[in-house]
Amino acid sequence: MLEMTALLQLPTELLHYIFSLVPPADIQALRLTCCLLKDVAQDLLLPTLTTFLHRPGIERLLRVASLSKEIRAGVKTLNFHIDALQECDDWDEWNYRRRIAFNHSRLHIESRLKLAAEDSWAGPPLTEEAQQALAEYQTRNLELDHYERLLPNGDWPPLAGHYAISQRHCEDQKLLIEESYVRTSMAALFRACPNLTALHFLTRAGSGVKHTARDAYFQQGLYAPVGLDDNYSSAAVEQTLMAAHDTTRTIREMRLEEVFYYYLTDAVDGLEPSEELLQAFNKLENLVWKLNDEPASHTLNFCPETEIYVTRDRIQSLAEGDFLVLMKAATNLKTLALTWDLPEDWPCHELARLGDMVGDIRWSKLRSIELSHFKSTFEELTAFFLRHKDTLESVAVRDAYLEEGELDHVFETLAGKLPRLKEVYLDGDFMALSGRYYTFDYDTGDELDKYLIEGGVLPQKPKSILFGGEPDRLSGQYLSNIALLSATQGV
Repeated sequence: MLEMTALLQLPTELLHYIFSLVPPADIQALRLTCCLLKDVAQDLLLPTLTTFLHRPGIERLLRVASLSKEIRAGVKTLNFHIDALQECDDWDEWNYRRRIAFNHSRLHIESRLKLAAEDSWAGPPLTEEAQQALAEYQTRNLELDHYERLLPNGDWPPLAGHYAISQRHCEDQKLLIEESYVRTSMAALFRACPNLTALHFLTRAGSGVKHTARDAYFQQGLYAPVGLDDNYSSAAVEQTLMAAHDTTRTIREMRLEEVFYYYLTDAVDGLEPSEELLQAFNKLENLVWKLNDEPASHTLNFCPETEIYVTRDRIQSLAEGDFLVLMKAATNLKTLALTWDLPEDWPCHELARLGDMVGDIRWSKLRSIELSHFKSTFEELTAFFLRHKDTLESVAVRDAYLEEGELDHVFETLAGKLPRLKEVYLDGDFMALSGRYYTFDYDTGDELDKYLIEGGVLPQKPKSILFGGEPDRLSGQYLSNIALLSATQGV
């Protein structure tokens, strides 16, 4: 609960601003260790800003520039949701998609309820999480029933206004890019926030936003995402990085989720990446790039066939070499994560090739690497790690396929050869063309981890590691970005 006596010691302006961000009824805790405005701003209030690729979202973002110097100094990270907005030809199509959003939301809540119930070993009464999911599900059902009664003739006045808002944003989104509105606005934000050095670009229908909140944006006409990256989405990334260049801002950390490099590098138009883009990558120290997301049935506009073809195109286009142009520019990387999230039945021979993602690059400062869902050869895989043996401290690998050579030979070649290595995280299936494989769960493989760090004798039959021909997949929990967190401490 809020400590009102502590709050009353803060400036009135700050109190109003806190309540404009989060309604008082929704604030469950606000821990204040110091009443000085500077300390509150830097440590508690605004470490992260979030906006969407439409004009009202960016305008709200720019209001930060009018706040006090202490508050602006506290801003360190920008989360930028860059999905293309959904264009609808008429009211009927918009209303149809709005109803689909409700149905997807209901399916999502049903899945939450099922999982929560399965986790309740004692049976009834349900866990607190299951009870919350059930209450939410019942509320959404009532809303859905209510709207279904009202909407055949479109006679609920607020919806007409929401539809108009949605259409206006769709028409306006292209202008944000074509008129360099994003570049100009982000430059103003960088000038206002001297400590803003981390950028997170998100797509896939609001990745990182709770599903119910995402659905609420859709209902209001404020955020109706396509869920796939397109040229305008990537242009928003490029213009933001150009704005950093315009203001001589060094971006040290960047996270890209579902951002297709093919648009980002201008390869789709047969052009070279802009100099500003390459310079921005050159200054990066931490790069996390989720190259795709596994299709989810509750995502708006979900189409399994289309999703599969899009993922295949992304993997195959890596071989054209444009992705390596960006990787070669990022010479100062200390942390790198290149990951894919693919269905369990994805064919091994259709995985992305490690060489297409990292080439023969040697990052002289690289401390932490995270890789997932890739194929490689013995020579290519071992050469990559040995190139970085003098700097690597943390390695996280999930789901790898060896087209040539044996896995045991890979482990024996690397074991004890990386003198600075302190952490190893292996997860998923490690398979070879010969049929031999290792399958790791998140709490298995400790013996092999220790062997890779210290060397010695390869464990012949490590406990809890499976051997065989066809892998028996263990779901596991992907220890994503643990390496990133450990490697960046104290940087």
